[in-house]
Amino acid sequence: MVWSSHAFADHQRALERLRTKEAVIADLIAGRVPLLEAAARFEQVESRNNASQDGDGERWCRTVIGWTYLALSDQPERAAHVTEQLELELQHFLAHPTGLRRALAS
Repeated sequence: MVWSSHAFADHQRALERLRTKEAVIADLIAGRVPLLEAAARFEQVESRNNASQDGDGERWCRTVIGWTYLALSDQPERAAHVTEQLELELQHFLAHPTGLRRALAS
């Protein structure tokens, strides 16, 4: 298969977005970043791609939680525990929506 330079560049950008998201998830799992920071980073990666800039913090958090579960899918018990903790963290912020918006905006 022969790639045009435009298709190759698109492919490279997609791979870079994937690698960035994987690194964010690794940092989240290792406890180096909290859920809201990970969600903000995901949103930032996608906004550079102009794919979405809607600022829906809950959706970005749930996306990160899903990616986290997938990243830990070879460790089902750990996946369940970590994502449950992330869900509790999200629920805390949803109880105070202005805090969620403020945290994602910073």
